[in-house]
Amino acid sequence: PIKARAAEVSKRINESEFADRILFYGYVSDEDYYRILMSVQIPCVIRDRSLYASAGFPFKAGEFLAAGKVSVFSDVSDLRDYVTHQKDCFLYDPENLKDFTEKVECAIKMVLGQGSMRENAIETARRCFDKRKQAENFYLFLTHVT
Repeated sequence: PIKARAAEVSKRINESEFADRILFYGYVSDEDYYRILMSVQIPCVIRDRSLYASAGFPFKAGEFLAAGKVSVFSDVSDLRDYVTHQKDCFLYDPENLKDFTEKVECAIKMVLGQGSMRENAIETARRCFDKRKQAENFYLFLTHVT
């Protein structure tokens, strides 16, 4: 299913008027991840609504936001607890590939227009994804459980 999904994403990208500006990497190694993150203009996180995707904390979103990138994320897990669609990033329905391509096109237009989303993204990363803040939240959770 993952390879079929990747093929479908590639097909949609190739049909886009921005196809010459989109690089689809798919899964990348840890060694290549940060190099790619800093080189791309619009990172996208493609996740489905699986139990695995819903159970984890959206760390990659925090990394993309902290890098000041106009980003596109699957609307999964509790991501909306931390980010605001069209203010901090673009969120798309992971079950709707057309929605994904539309959000990528919006992100490209935002980058070309040099909108204020970058500043919002950095501030959201500081406010919500800081390791000290997450450690504090985890500590509070543990003290209420016991």
